[in-house]
Amino acid sequence: MEKAEQALAYIVRVLARRDHSIGELERKLRDRGFPAGVSAEIIARLTESGCLDDRRFAEQWAESAV
Repeated sequence: MEKAEQALAYIVRVLARRDHSIGELERKLRDRGFPAGVSAEIIARLTESGCLDDRRFAEQWAESAV
């Protein structure tokens, strides 16, 4: 499996459990040894598709903290 496909599959599993910020996902990909270019590609694809949204994540986090 290509690195980008592996990274996407990993991130989909992570996001299935709960939303994460872009920074958290970048760190998780880096910690798994994915190259920065692959991480940037995956983050961009998910952001463009609406699957990843830091504003939505922050709003949900704030609501759960109240």
